[in-house]
Amino acid sequence: MDDTPSKSLEETAQQQAQLTEKIRQIKMLESVQVNPTEPLGKKEAELAARNFGRVENQTDYRIVELPIGTIGKILKHRGFDISTIIYYLQTLFGTSILAWSEPEIRKAGHKTHPNIAAYHHYVNKFSDGIGNFFIRFVVTENKSRKEKAGENYIHSTAISDVSINKINGDNSQRIRLMVSGEEKSSPFVDIKTTKIF
Repeated sequence: MDDTPSKSLEETAQQQAQLTEKIRQIKMLESVQVNPTEPLGKKEAELAARNFGRVENQTDYRIVELPIGTIGKILKHRGFDISTIIYYLQTLFGTSILAWSEPEIRKAGHKTHPNIAAYHHYVNKFSDGIGNFFIRFVVTENKSRKEKAGENYIHSTAISDVSINKINGDNSQRIRLMVSGEEKSSPFVDIKTTKIF
């Protein structure tokens, strides 16, 4: 008797159980308390990044670095000004939870990244004394050049408000970014983080 379909159902159930557990862990995270600085310029933020060093995640022990070249990209993100909490990135990554991983997938019209084996998405929470936020780190796992194989780098970040709003009266949810000191939310929605909820 062929039990392939039951294995497939079993694997799907196991994956769903793992996702449910990840969601529970993320919701249960205690917010890291941060004290934002005044916004930093690119040069100041790059100087802060030089002190990042190699940071080990406390839940899965992945060690990452924050390349100086990534800072400009991270600072361009809309919404919460990450330069104001850049000194907390070590702690925020170190205590984050691996939410999911995905392989490098070649997409039509997009640049290929033959040096990337996978993207790992880590999520944490923080509070700036005004609001509570999720921060999602996208970590690239390098697979090229023998001396760099398996090394991991913070590629980007996304910051979104912890408030989760149900839409259309169903169970679909979205996370909107609330910028500290502003009365209304920005149009930024972290779709990747939203998908896990």
